Amino acid sequence: MDTKKKKIGLLVSLSLIICVTMIIAFWQYKRKTQIVWGICSLSDDSFSEEWQKGFNALLHKKGIEVNVKFEVKSLGWGSADWETDTYQRYGEKFVEKADGSDIVTDCGQLGYYCSYSNFIKEGVYEELTPYFEAEAGQKLLKSYPDVFWEAVSYNGGIYGIPSQRNISFTDYYVFEKKVLETYELNVEGKTEWELIDLAENICREHPAGELRRIAFRDIYAPEGYEALPGGMPFIVNQRNGEVALENKLDNRKYINELRYLNNCYLKGIWSSEIDLERHPYFFAIPVSSYSPQAAVRLLCSEYGWNPENYIAVEIGKRPFRLTGNTTGIHSNSQKKEIAFQILSLAFADQEVANYIAYGIQGEHYQIENGVVHQDKSTTKYGTVDPLSMTNHLLLYPVGYDDPDKAEMLNDYYEMLPKSVLIGKWIDYGDMLGEVQSISQRYETEEEFFWGLSMDFDAEYEKLQEVFTQLNVNELKEKITRQLNAQQ
Repeated sequence: MDTKKKKIGLLVSLSLIICVTMIIAFWQYKRKTQIVWGICSLSDDSFSEEWQKGFNALLHKKGIEVNVKFEVKSLGWGSADWETDTYQRYGEKFVEKADGSDIVTDCGQLGYYCSYSNFIKEGVYEELTPYFEAEAGQKLLKSYPDVFWEAVSYNGGIYGIPSQRNISFTDYYVFEKKVLETYELNVEGKTEWELIDLAENICREHPAGELRRIAFRDIYAPEGYEALPGGMPFIVNQRNGEVALENKLDNRKYINELRYLNNCYLKGIWSSEIDLERHPYFFAIPVSSYSPQAAVRLLCSEYGWNPENYIAVEIGKRPFRLTGNTTGIHSNSQKKEIAFQILSLAFADQEVANYIAYGIQGEHYQIENGVVHQDKSTTKYGTVDPLSMTNHLLLYPVGYDDPDKAEMLNDYYEMLPKSVLIGKWIDYGDMLGEVQSISQRYETEEEFFWGLSMDFDAEYEKLQEVFTQLNVNELKEKITRQLNAQQ
């Protein structure tokens, strides 16, 4: 009996020890939970607990003895007031929901009020420039080409770390080699207009029903110009050291190119959709990428084609500018120093960067032949893009990437033309109403600006009148003056 009592006592003691140990471990873990990383999103989502624990274990391994809690801050995508909510309201929601976070990742350039520069003015982001003097800051600076830091420079300071989700600034047309061989065509070194002429010649020779067409691509701006971001009918270039805006409808080069493509569309050469089941006879399909090989693999991965049977031809490069998100430290955070150390790891340490982007190897992704194959998302619904929270230059290649993508991209960004808007920001404040009216009308007329009009000249004349009534030229002058007032 005594032996039995001793055994029971021993079991009770062990149970108590285990419970106390678990409680102590729990409180130790809770004490470490000091940093909140808020990710502003247009939808509700959440990172899995397992993924968060794995991230924190990785931080501890790197010598950062804190825990990070990831919180998705929904701005209400899909809410009942989506159609009537203005971009200003979304910006206000961001400012409101970001408060309480130590680290903040924004939604990218969502709109005129909801933008990186406005969040700096609203006091969301702490200036990071002083932190770059320390070792962690130097490592972070070196993790990006200089042009990235220029892209997030605001009044000479840096407030956010860039994450460039779109890495493709070169436009290509992809051709099936068999078609080129059949017609004995040489497409290397041809301009876009010469390629479209080739398509037209093939259309004349091809039997009815087997028309070989070029799929349309977004018409950004004519050579020597770039589109002003924000969904407005402006193109921009630099003249005599100053930024010059033009209304697209007033630029003869743009209108002539658009009219030419519109004529091709009416002839059936310039296609508005890629429906390979109904119309399999395409002469060329547009793809944006960072190399011709990656362009081919990207298209072939989408359609299940063999990349060996296709070739990509470059038709132009667009100027580099930031098209992703920014992540920074909230100005109200009481833990700015440790928050910066975490950011330095997230954006400058390859192991941490790949964990953020892809998750747990074996659960969220596999690596085959040095290439990542994603199995499932690290978040509940998969609506938050983890690439917005890290440095794409450090990531393992995915299926359609070049194996040496990271090395290629560093060289790629150095050779791209630089946007004339780098380091310049527009404060839409007192012109927000005009901007929204013009951008909404521009969006409703997108088919015209895509070269898909059924009566080009009549629509062109109508739109000139419409945008004049919306004071488009007055808005153009206001934005031009503001941009040129910045050094």
